Amino acid sequence: MKHTYLLLILLIISLNLFSQNRNDSVKKNIFMPDYVVTQFAGNIGYISAGFGYDLFHSAMKAELIYGYVPDKYSPNEIHTITIKTVFPLIRKQIFGIEISPYLGMTSSLELGGNSMIILPDYYPEDYYGTNAFHFTFLGGLNFHTKLPHAQHIHSMDFYCETLTVDNSFWYFISSKEVKANMVFSIDLGARFYF
Repeated sequence: MKHTYLLLILLIISLNLFSQNRNDSVKKNIFMPDYVVTQFAGNIGYISAGFGYDLFHSAMKAELIYGYVPDKYSPNEIHTITIKTVFPLIRKQIFGIEISPYLGMTSSLELGGNSMIILPDYYPEDYYGTNAFHFTFLGGLNFHTKLPHAQHIHSMDFYCETLTVDNSFWYFISSKEVKANMVFSIDLGARFYF
């Protein structure tokens, strides 16, 4: 639980620091993120937070996210670092809210010592794969709204995604016993733009 509070505190501090540097009359530093993101679930952590960039005139989002799963929900704590890319397919305005379906993927590395990048010698050769690094494939729906009266945040997104991890998807397409409800999951998230 303390890690959850730490993630929320870091998110609030990031919003304040980044928004203080935002000045519409001055060109933004290229390394300054466009937004902070927080997410619940989604195979990158029970709760996760990070920052991201709108690239190529909002044709792509790229995010760096830290995820955490407390030992309450797993045999051991899990810490992940994830790079996430999102590609909006179309954008449609409905009642002042921009709605856009999208596709994307993530690359995640587990850092907590629960997974292996290199397998120990006592495992049979070519029998097991490493499990510290995973890809996920995702599709989602994003809702973007402007916040004209907010002091530090000019707009925000709310999104919902469904996704699958590379190994799980492989088992789904190669085995009749593995069903879709066993390999696909859902997550919820928000982005705050400054």
